[in-house]
Amino acid sequence: MKTKGNVNIPRHLIGKRKPIVMFLGVGTALTLSGCDTTDYPYYAFTSTESCNTVLPGQCEAAYRRAEQEARRTALKYMLESECRRDFGDNVCFHATGAWQPHIAGFITNKSPTNDFTQPFFTSRNPDSPFFGKAFTADGLVFDDLKNVDGKNLYLEGALKQSLPNSHVDRSSAGNQAATALAAAAGGLYGVPGTQ
Repeated sequence: MKTKGNVNIPRHLIGKRKPIVMFLGVGTALTLSGCDTTDYPYYAFTSTESCNTVLPGQCEAAYRRAEQEARRTALKYMLESECRRDFGDNVCFHATGAWQPHIAGFITNKSPTNDFTQPFFTSRNPDSPFFGKAFTADGLVFDDLKNVDGKNLYLEGALKQSLPNSHVDRSSAGNQAATALAAAAGGLYGVPGTQ
């Protein structure tokens, strides 16, 4: 039976003198004072300069791999205006017969022997649900862009796997409407797929 407002101290003692509450308090203090110092194998960067402060000597090659991967996997558009609609002004460029966004940064492994690198993008269009977000070519948002530079990341599942090739759906005649990515991500209109 519970009694309101009364605590039976002898029932909360360990042995003859130490209350259980004391041990709970010490455990809580240790938990709160500890820091998560886990060093995950992946980092995200928005520039090679910031990368060089954490992973000197690896960044130029990682950036080039990310750009190469972006040419393969980034959303592609028939019209520059479609790309600008999703990504904003001064973000899109023309390459291999289509318009696509520049990368906002890259995710890379800290090990010099692991060449895993993945580009990420952002939208500078304030009307886009991806405005100011860091997201991969398949639309997976992993943080706000302002929080990403130099961030140590734990990647699992889809983030560690190579993405499929992206291509322009020329049968749409300029209408890049809702695809699997747009449905999953809620806003981008490019057409992902394989060639």
